[in-house]
Amino acid sequence: MLFVDDLVTDPALRSGGVGSWLLAELARRAALAGCARVELDSGVVNQGAHRFYHARRMSVVAFHFSLDVSPGHR
Repeated sequence: MLFVDDLVTDPALRSGGVGSWLLAELARRAALAGCARVELDSGVVNQGAHRFYHARRMSVVAFHFSLDVSPGHR
């Protein structure tokens, strides 16, 4: 599996094909490396990114949970 921690495009360049090119390149590199899939995390409030991923046939396959245990946080 090729895991992408952050896939970010400059807002001024969005809708210009950069994100599609990046995702296609990641998929190409993953296939060349023998990976079965590309996975990435996306914040739950980033609905624009979710539309982008769904439009490129990506599926929601898991939820990523987090618990803040830093001092002073309850």
